[in-house]
Amino acid sequence: MATQMCPSPDQNKWADEFASAGLDVIPDPMVMRIADLFIGGRSFAREAKLDPDKVWDAIQQNLDALIVFFHLLMTRDRIPLIDYEYTFNTTNFGALGDIAVALHPSIYPDLKERAKQKLASLDIAKISLARRDELAAARSDELAAVGYDWFPEPGGQFAGSDKVLGTLLLGALIFGGYAQISGSDHVLQATRGKLLLELTQPDDAPLWVGHQEAKLFSRLNEVVIRDPRLSSREMQVPPTILPVLIQQGVTSPRHLLEKALDLRDKDADFIAYRHWYGELREAWARGTHREDREKDVVDTTKELVRRYPPGKDPLETRPMWSREIGIKATVGAEAGFDVGIAHNQLKADVEADLGQVTVSFPNWVRNWFVESIRFRSHRKILLQMALAQHNSDYLVLGLRKIWNAS
Repeated sequence: MATQMCPSPDQNKWADEFASAGLDVIPDPMVMRIADLFIGGRSFAREAKLDPDKVWDAIQQNLDALIVFFHLLMTRDRIPLIDYEYTFNTTNFGALGDIAVALHPSIYPDLKERAKQKLASLDIAKISLARRDELAAARSDELAAVGYDWFPEPGGQFAGSDKVLGTLLLGALIFGGYAQISGSDHVLQATRGKLLLELTQPDDAPLWVGHQEAKLFSRLNEVVIRDPRLSSREMQVPPTILPVLIQQGVTSPRHLLEKALDLRDKDADFIAYRHWYGELREAWARGTHREDREKDVVDTTKELVRRYPPGKDPLETRPMWSREIGIKATVGAEAGFDVGIAHNQLKADVEADLGQVTVSFPNWVRNWFVESIRFRSHRKILLQMALAQHNSDYLVLGLRKIWNAS
């Protein structure tokens, strides 16, 4: 069961309170809802009086949200649920145990009013009327499909289709306020994020870590992503754990979650991976860098480029790994070499350079050596997830199969 937490009414205390609780991120409620419905599977959607087919369509359209949730699960100590039960009366997050923290901020009314004032300053007419109508219709259907029931009133200036978009924007501004006050990262659903970027310049502070993460991992993702459903996502996070879990033969969404939690908390390499990411994030949160930790991503990217050269058909890649090495031999005095030292003649060995020799090994031997010897601990996990992602041609197909089976 999630830990209950009521942050202080004194906003100046939030940063310390969040740090003490192991909280450093504010995820968009839609990100959490997509993960919630995926974990529950098709049977949960029916029990929640939702149309399973429409629920799956919403999950598929928000694949980036599901990826981000599992990224947070594998890299953060705790994940907050902000008054989540007021929006959804049945959930699946009890399976997270004390990783989930149920937050009940008493400052919500005040923060909402401040967010409404900021919303009133936005010029929604920057977006064409036709596109606004299209966006509003799609989002209305999506919110209904997932049983979303948090619609803060955006104000009288928003009517018709604009009211839907105003509500979406207001939700983003409220959660952005929570992130700013607590000094946490703000992880936005793609739709809300795009709207905010089109209409305003959001506060960079809660989004800074995401910007740094995107810069660091974008090249790696460019190398390993073959599934266009992954390459089109807005948030550039490290390779996702999802293909790894699917390759391990998970049979249901709940089984997938259990395997992820096992790896997260019991596997030494995954624990090291979470600590490594925490060190990256801690530096970014101070507006600095950890070049030694970022180099792990650079090295992994170089390894992947070597295995999957851009523009080259993998079937044409040489099956042998060849390398020239220098060979030297030791020739003893019995071969006719004498070395004079002082006035005595002593026998001695002489090293002879025999030149360069090409040595070849099967690629699988070389790759095994890299994965088992050179890439250890968190680097091993990063490489493992990247390789699994590269071998995932159609991630949605695997996810849908296990979701439908539940």
